Amino acid sequence: MGNYRKKRNAFYSTVLVTIVVATLLAVPTAIADVFHGRWIRGAIEETYVRLGGHAVWGDAISDETPGARGGTNQHFYNDASIFWNPDVSGGVARQVGGLIRSKWEENDWEQGYLGYPTTDETALPQRTGRFNHFEGGSIYWSPETGAHPVSGAIKQYWSAQGWENSLLGLPTSDPELDLVDVTGLQHFEHGDVRVALRSMTPLPLSDKKPHSSYRVVVPVFPVDFTAGSKTAHLGPEGVNQHVKRMFSSVFPYSSCPERIWVGSTCQLQAMGGLEETVEISTISDDGFALTTLEGSPEGAGRTTTFKFNVIQSRSSDVDLVFPNSASQILFETLEPSRSWVAMTVESFGPIADAQWSGPFNNRRIGAMSWANMGSNILIETDNMNTVYLVEGIDDTLLADVAEPSASAQQQAISPMRRTQKPTEASELLPLEECAPSGCEVNDHE
Repeated sequence: MGNYRKKRNAFYSTVLVTIVVATLLAVPTAIADVFHGRWIRGAIEETYVRLGGHAVWGDAISDETPGARGGTNQHFYNDASIFWNPDVSGGVARQVGGLIRSKWEENDWEQGYLGYPTTDETALPQRTGRFNHFEGGSIYWSPETGAHPVSGAIKQYWSAQGWENSLLGLPTSDPELDLVDVTGLQHFEHGDVRVALRSMTPLPLSDKKPHSSYRVVVPVFPVDFTAGSKTAHLGPEGVNQHVKRMFSSVFPYSSCPERIWVGSTCQLQAMGGLEETVEISTISDDGFALTTLEGSPEGAGRTTTFKFNVIQSRSSDVDLVFPNSASQILFETLEPSRSWVAMTVESFGPIADAQWSGPFNNRRIGAMSWANMGSNILIETDNMNTVYLVEGIDDTLLADVAEPSASAQQQAISPMRRTQKPTEASELLPLEECAPSGCEVNDHE
């Protein structure tokens, strides 16, 4: 009986030791807090050690400090900081330093639109420079360009084209807000990017009456929308913005303003010494409309719409007209799947008081005029170094308003600095809600 009890007790002791050892092995060993100038603890300490520790970052020059939305941060001697938030980057603390950190500080650290860092400071893969991604954007630095944030639609386009290896290169300015037309603007090494807000304004529809309306379609140029191509940005909305900004250079009649807006007018010389005035009556995201005014020899109240769209090579559209014979040959020989940016022109409205046939009421004259306009657009876009984008408006800002107000526009566009000083030059518009909501940011490839 005694031997049985000894064997049983020995068996239980072995089981107990096994359970205790297994339990200890299952618990990960925590990295100990360290003291370098100040105590460095937790997730910040893990990143501090992971990225080189005291040999790289030196002593802590601040205690761990509470940050926005339950996060913490700590600053270090060698011009660097580590920021942590449990809901960002999988709970991994991230390091930001140097001029990137200075630029982030200008934009109110993690409390600004950029939010918390989602990567450590990282070297550019193919040239001298560094970057950090944040919840609401990125900051890129190089010795030649300095440190500049990129966010919103501009960052989305730039990343799709290949980041700093794209045709644009690196940003050379912070984002700005052009108050003249409420567009975002950012300069890059080899071009500019402009972002307009989606207007939600439709063009007038043709009444398609057989004797008083006409339609022509002008294929302007073939495009390749593949990322990295030289024409990737030349979509209908971009071409429309470009045409609006250099209207007097592309419109085939004189006496028009260089840049059009709703309400601007053109004084046209008609045949026989007659004159007529046309007004820009509508501007949409991908086109605009002209309307003849009282006293027009072509008839008052006629509307002509110019809409930029995409068609395919070898289209059998009966309303096709071409800028020149070379364009026609190219259109008819390229593979059928090749895309072209085209300008579709429709003219319609009353003709009862017309005294003269012109481009707004006569298809033959209009076809020649608008083919000429297509040729001018082709020339003006050939060396265009500005990318034009259109960014959507938050549906909550529309609130049943047909056309968003200036304040709604300013709230909806990605964060841009003002190009005209309204209060202080450093003021950032509160235009992006990305940081508080924790937007997903894809790492640089």
